[in-house]
Amino acid sequence: RKGFLDMRHCQTVEAAAKKAFNMGDLNPGSLSSFWTGVSRLMAPRYQSNTLTQQNHDGKDQQKQLVKQLNSIFTKTMKEITKFGPKHLSQTAHGLAKIVKIVDNRGQRHLPGTPQQIL
Repeated sequence: RKGFLDMRHCQTVEAAAKKAFNMGDLNPGSLSSFWTGVSRLMAPRYQSNTLTQQNHDGKDQQKQLVKQLNSIFTKTMKEITKFGPKHLSQTAHGLAKIVKIVDNRGQRHLPGTPQQIL
């Protein structure tokens, strides 16, 4: 579908953020798909995959991820009042799952990982 963010092939939060950020004008369906996809990628079964995606440009990659996530989150919060019931509930559910993962008490997240950034 034209203008729809397909998250099925994204293997890391970094790849998902880059894809969404580069897409530019994200509609409610794409934003809900993004947050649902990110919550899936941050789930414990994907965590080892996500955490190992570090390279030599770690600090630059981290800055880029922060910029992308901030931009997408800001866009989501500005547009959320225009979401229909389906996209609103999917977005809320995705964000709630991310908060739950990030807020695991007693668990430290490695610097530069999506869990630590979020």
